[in-house]
Amino acid sequence: LATGSEVGLAVAARANLEKAGKKVRVVSAPCLDVFEEQDAAYIEKVLPKGVKKASIEAGITQPWHAWIGQDGLAIGIDRYGASAPDKVLAQKFGLTADAVTEKLTKFLG
Repeated sequence: LATGSEVGLAVAARANLEKAGKKVRVVSAPCLDVFEEQDAAYIEKVLPKGVKKASIEAGITQPWHAWIGQDGLAIGIDRYGASAPDKVLAQKFGLTADAVTEKLTKFLG
């Protein structure tokens, strides 16, 4: 799951994972508040029970646990105070396609 600019990162990581034989999909959730208002059947169709879930967020990861569960993988930055150009921060905090792919590979097994 991802929103905004993180969707592109998720799509790039999916492409890498599929090349490695993993079956994955990207769920773009532009507004979690609107998603939460959907009926249970729709939410189950988008995020089926029993499927490993991960989120990618360039900010705090806490809100994502409601959707990925406690066993899910939340990729993000759970601290404040870093200041640098976006590419430098992405590299430092593991928000690059390669870093996300590596984290997801380990998570998926």
